[in-house]
Amino acid sequence: MNAERPGIVLSPMERGRLAEYARLPFFPAPLERGIEHYISKKVGKPWDDAIILERIRAAIRDLKADYWKGRGTGSGLYASGYRVIAYLAYHVPVYYAQFRWLMGYMTMEGLLPEDMVVLDVGTGPGVVPLAICDFMRALGRGSAKIFSVEREREHIEAFRSILPPYTAGSDNLLVMPPIEADLTRPSTDRIPEGLDLIVFSNVLNELDLPSTKERASVVNAYAELLDRHGTIAILEPADLENSAMLRTIVREVTSGTGLNIYGPCSFPWGRGCRVERCWSFMTLPEIRRTSLMDALGRAPDAFRYINTDLKFSYALIRRDGQKKVRFILPKGAKYAPLSVLGRHVGRRINVIASLMSNDLGDAGHHVFLICDGTSVKPVFAIMPGFHESDTNLALLKASYGELLGFRGVLVRFNKAEDAYNLLVQRGSEVFFPGERGEEKGI
Repeated sequence: MNAERPGIVLSPMERGRLAEYARLPFFPAPLERGIEHYISKKVGKPWDDAIILERIRAAIRDLKADYWKGRGTGSGLYASGYRVIAYLAYHVPVYYAQFRWLMGYMTMEGLLPEDMVVLDVGTGPGVVPLAICDFMRALGRGSAKIFSVEREREHIEAFRSILPPYTAGSDNLLVMPPIEADLTRPSTDRIPEGLDLIVFSNVLNELDLPSTKERASVVNAYAELLDRHGTIAILEPADLENSAMLRTIVREVTSGTGLNIYGPCSFPWGRGCRVERCWSFMTLPEIRRTSLMDALGRAPDAFRYINTDLKFSYALIRRDGQKKVRFILPKGAKYAPLSVLGRHVGRRINVIASLMSNDLGDAGHHVFLICDGTSVKPVFAIMPGFHESDTNLALLKASYGELLGFRGVLVRFNKAEDAYNLLVQRGSEVFFPGERGEEKGI
């Protein structure tokens, strides 16, 4: 393999097209039909038969109950055929849309080569390969060879039924048959080295392992197959437990291993993360309901069967030291780390931190989680709407994971939430570090 693997270089037109593509709110109609066909074939009746729909509803209720009880999949959560159908109905559309967005983002960030080899760990019914297929069609060039590993035979059966018809005709895409194996032990004899992308999409939380350290060890084991310029993408649900678990796993994965965090986290003080429990997630516009969701929703408790929210936590890991933000505060810069906010309550200070949430506020107040890797308590940038000004609008223009500078923000402590708030007022300044000579850093 070529020692250098430069990312795809996109033209302005391609970048605009991919940005628009990543925001598409729908699940492809041909894929909807493929899932419906699989369900009908699996149960021996039309997918929209009233009895079949009620059985799927019951399976979704069981799936969600087991998830919130924390039983994971070690006891065979997806072993039942109806459980897999429930997964196809409830989870697949949003997981597909999440990864479709992430593929666009990684490509625009220059993280993926034009011709890539991918491994999807815990592929389920093939959500990641399906999203990659759709992405390659939108990109219009390059190629992808996709390997996948799955432990549940019911998922593999769905994969083999749904993938071939959907990927047919994509000459630049080669999807290898899924490998049935224990996810915690890489099948190195059946997976090539030099992988450009390794994906763990909504799977680490389901491994029947007692600790985040052991989950991190699984990621590190697969990382041995990663190309020097490759990327590991980890996605997890946005709930507190799984979102916080992801950040802990990433810290373990990158500790003394030669791997580094590309994003969304950045560390302007040049140190690793000290945050004990980080709840940070990405939010995208909702997807439209599928026909299957509409049919399942024709019930008194419709909300139980509709899943259109795109909220998820993710992390991108590299081996080559490449980072989204390569800024480190220069020596003598007059900024305070978030770890010392307790000394400055009631004062105005200057800080530099990454935006780690979308706007969590309401019509009257903008609220954003921010982090510089030093604080052990959550820190929020709060800007009342009536304080918006030309000097602080960067806070509203920044994207998730982007680094921001704050000048003249008032420190407050929220005892009820055990968190610090930085009040951004009309006279405060919010800016992008690096746009000024004195804040260029490295």
